[in-house]
Amino acid sequence: MTKIITSLQNQLVKDAVALHLKKYRDEFGVFLIEGEQPCMAAIGYGWECVTMFVQENRDDITEESAVFVTQEILQKISKKDNPQNIIGVFKQRHNTIPTNASFYLALEEVRDPGNLGTIMRTAHAVGVENIILIDQCCDPFNPEVIRASMGSFSAIHLSAMTQTEFLDWQQQHKLALIGTDVVNATDYRETDYTDAIIVMGNEQKGLSHELKSRCTARVHIPMPGGTESLNLSIATGLLLYQNLN
Repeated sequence: MTKIITSLQNQLVKDAVALHLKKYRDEFGVFLIEGEQPCMAAIGYGWECVTMFVQENRDDITEESAVFVTQEILQKISKKDNPQNIIGVFKQRHNTIPTNASFYLALEEVRDPGNLGTIMRTAHAVGVENIILIDQCCDPFNPEVIRASMGSFSAIHLSAMTQTEFLDWQQQHKLALIGTDVVNATDYRETDYTDAIIVMGNEQKGLSHELKSRCTARVHIPMPGGTESLNLSIATGLLLYQNLN
């Protein structure tokens, strides 16, 4: 029997709205995915859907977790005037870092959800599956991160660790550590990215002194136009694509 929800006070709806706050995402162990393509991609990559809110006029969705709702309810859950016609509540997944890859991306204290989601999307595009979050990064299950990733988050193997844990892991696996800097740095196009970790720093502060001092190589991106810096996701994208060469 098809389940239809019309009340904004329904508990499933109220619980979904609460997931815009990190404390409830952490408490319930779930998060929101908006849009049919990102939801189906997540299911395809093995993420478990708890509830799928589907606009009531859709008759082609057969997921067991589907409940049909009004446009008003989708607006309430998404907090947008023009919401997607499918919004899923999915279980979080916490990974341990795999050890069989030859290339990794690490992000130290990245705070902007849009940057993190865009970086995930770019990593997915170039076939980089492993991203390490170091210390106090923004919540990867933030709805803004998920939106910015355009569904690519579900293909990324994400792990988190402290700076000390990261450096111990890097030394144990004998991977080169490549970071961005403006002092004593080589052109990013002239660096070997084989068996390496690219590590990118905070949007305002860049890499911490400790990570800079431990880098095997430091690279810079030429900016002949004169600007002082690039957006973090743009800079990361340039290095990720260079890794393909």
